[in-house]
Formats: sequence, C-alpha cells, structure tokens
Amino acid sequence: MAKKAIYTDAENEIPDLLEMAAGRAYMKEVYSPSARAEAWQVKFWMQYLEGIALSRFEWHDLPAGIDARALELELYLYGVVGMFQADEYMGREGGFLMAQCSTMGALNMYYNPNRVLLVAPMAGDGQQTQWYRNAQAWVDDEGNVRAPNVALCWDSLSRRPLYPMLRNYARRLAEIDRIVQTNMGAQRTPYILAGGEGSSRTTKRIIQKLENNEQYIVVNGAGFDVATGIQVLNTESPYVAKDILSDQKTILNQALSLMGVDNDPQAEKKERRNSLEVLQNNEQVIMCRNNFQRAREMFCDACARVFGVRPYVTWAARHFTEDESASITQAENGSVSHDANLGGYE
Repeated sequence: MAKKAIYTDAENEIPDLLEMAAGRAYMKEVYSPSARAEAWQVKFWMQYLEGIALSRFEWHDLPAGIDARALELELYLYGVVGMFQADEYMGREGGFLMAQCSTMGALNMYYNPNRVLLVAPMAGDGQQTQWYRNAQAWVDDEGNVRAPNVALCWDSLSRRPLYPMLRNYARRLAEIDRIVQTNMGAQRTPYILAGGEGSSRTTKRIIQKLENNEQYIVVNGAGFDVATGIQVLNTESPYVAKDILSDQKTILNQALSLMGVDNDPQAEKKERRNSLEVLQNNEQVIMCRNNFQRAREMFCDACARVFGVRPYVTWAARHFTEDESASITQAENGSVSHDANLGGYE
C-alpha cells in the first residue's frame, strides 16, 4: 500500500536545496505543511536580504572577463575570490579569470596565504577547472622567489562570508512572520469548538461560515442542541501582532546595519524627529560598511601591484553631503524654505 503523502498542496514548492538533497517526491511525504510554509518564509527573507547585499557596491574599470555580479555573488557565498590570468580558457587567450579559491599550506606572519588553489566548478567539458597561484611573494625550498600572480578579494576584513549571518537573520524574521500569522488568525476565530459524536458536520459547517466572514450562521434546529450539541471555549487571544512586527523591524535593522546599509533604528519612536536624525549614519553602520568596502579596496590595490590594472569600487547608494545635511537642519528649524534644493539622491 502506497504511503499517504502528508502534504499535497501544489501551490507551495519545496525549497530548492531540500529537493536536491532528498528528492521532490520524498520531501512531499515527510515535509509537514507548517515546516514548508516556514521554509518559504525563510526563502522570501533570504531573497530580500541577498538582493540588498549584492547591490551595495558598484565596480568600475574591472578587466575584461571579470563579471561584477558574479564577483559579488562569490564573495557573498564563499567569502573570497581570486583574479588571475590564464594562458587559455573557453577559447580565449591570455585573459583575466575569476574563480573561487582556498588557501594552501601555512599562512605568513600577517595571516595571509602564500599559495591558493582556484576552482571553476561550472567549467564546461574538457576545460581546465583548477589553477595554482601565488598570493604573496615567497621563497620555496630551493631558494627560488615566487612572485605573486593572483589578486585576492575578500568579502570583509574578517574574511568570513556574509551568507551564514544573513541566513540566521532570515530565519528569525520568518519565525516572526509565522507568529504574526498565528496571532492574527486567533483574532479571526478565537474559539475552540467541542461537540458530541453527532455534531461533527454541524461544527465543520459553522467553522466554514466563520472563515467566510458570514454575518449570520443558520443551523438545523432539529439536530442541534444548544446545551449539549456544541460547546464553545473563547480563548480571548490578545492582539500582539503590532508589537511583534516592531520587534521584526528591529531585527531587520540589525541585518541592514550588519551590511553597512542605512536604516532607521527608531522608526517606532512616537515623538517627531527631524530629517537629519533619520538620514544621518551612526558609527555602527559606518564601521560595518568599512568592513566590507575596505576589503574590496585592498583587492583593487592588489590588482594594481600584480597586474598593473586599477579597478575601483564605490558604495552604490547616494548620501547627503555635510552641506546638504546642514540645509536639512536649517529647513527643519525654519531658517530656509523647505523647497530649497538640497541636492537629493542621484
């Protein structure tokens, strides 16, 4: 006898990684509706946070053959990539390539790798998929000086990928979504219905009418005993969704601050605040941003030293200058017209 599937709703697809690991048919049998819904909420928040993470920087003057989007994606997922030159690859000669890399052997006294292994897992059939390169100048056992021939780009000064940290935030945000849904559902039907053996059909009909928001519910008087047919327990669930959503906003702001993205940590503050207070960066956001941007700038410096090319990277969002911020403050105080040209965002 075939095992009955626990979940059959075709509208909700199984998360991609679980499909790949266990197979679609198997996951439909063992993955509960609640777990599937929560997994989809995690996936939603991951896509939201990933979109921000991959859009923070703009690259300029990268060598031909280096894709800026792929560069940021590799940094986000793995924490480090290497740019190097290959004699021939995919029909090209002497071009620049970028690939995932891992360190080889011991680090030097400044915790930098001397050698790295670069890997291209998506290479086509018959193509070279790995290369060995020197990340630093070093002396081998025979006394030969090995010159650097790769420029490493780390995602951050801590040299750890951002993906696991955002995954944690996505799970926390998704958990709050589920709690809010439960609390709001409790406001819609905050009752527990208990009935005798013959009242099952009537109970289901009442629940269905409640879910359809019908104002009046008519039951069959002959088969319905108010005293013994159905008993109602009012759970009186308090409405706390607003407070929970405020907590969610706090968690989201933490994730944005981690990425170095401006946010409003006091969005729920009741009293009026001036525009400058909302727009101005705090030290935590600035330091987190520098953690990522400085690592990329060091890669640009390495490209200039090793290959003689000079790419550069900038923060993608436009920010107010000091003069523009001063104009905002004056406008708030009534010193100048609110219609004054403050420069705005590009």
